Amino acid sequence: MKELFSLPKLKQDGTPGKERYIPPLDDVQRSAEWREMWIGYSTYDAEGTWYLRNELERLLKMRPWAQGESMYEFYMAYLVPFAELLTDIERVGIKVCPRGQWSL
Repeated sequence: MKELFSLPKLKQDGTPGKERYIPPLDDVQRSAEWREMWIGYSTYDAEGTWYLRNELERLLKMRPWAQGESMYEFYMAYLVPFAELLTDIERVGIKVCPRGQWSL
């Protein structure tokens, strides 16, 4: 972000200095000057993630697992639900009891 959107800090005399800063993101996102760069920056990671996901699916489907199924089926059956559980725990939290005070 610093390479794309930073501005030089102004010296006391009003001239641009060597030190740079990133303006508030609201300003960057709404600026007509940076609009094209912001769109490219904000979509680059999403596009890369999409291509990575497709490639991983392709590779997993090529790798056998059990009973004629592929590792993709294993991933969908076990790892996706596990990842969803972990994100639920992260969002909601989990109660931690003092040592020896666990109850069912």
